[in-house]
Amino acid sequence: MQFDPNTVKDASWLVPEGEYDFEIVHAEDSVSNFGLQQMFFKFRVFLADGNTALIHQYIDENHLYQLKHLCNSIGCIEFWNDGDCDPGDMFNKSGRGFLGTYDKKDGTKRNTFKRFLEPEEDSKKKLEDDIKKVEGEDDIPF
Repeated sequence: MQFDPNTVKDASWLVPEGEYDFEIVHAEDSVSNFGLQQMFFKFRVFLADGNTALIHQYIDENHLYQLKHLCNSIGCIEFWNDGDCDPGDMFNKSGRGFLGTYDKKDGTKRNTFKRFLEPEEDSKKKLEDDIKKVEGEDDIPF
């Protein structure tokens, strides 16, 4: 593979803390190294400059309140109320959250959603427009 090393961006950047719209682009059940049931998510985060970032996050059985807030944020609180959150049902759902950072054991920092926020009608429309812009969709019905 050939490349220009002067044009390669450093992948260790962090998204500044703040509120962001997101879309769930991947979700799956898994088990932690400690044997805890958990869900693994990849969130596409829409940044103010029009770019996107991919944030990976686990929610384990000790932090189920986060799963409840996520379900509420994406407009699917019924998943929580039913006591059954199927990762496949959460795929492509969108919401809004407060993105922060945490320190890993190796001393590096990573982004994580600190809170998932309740949906607002005007925010939903903006998010739908952002997703269409990123995916190159338009409103032409053919």
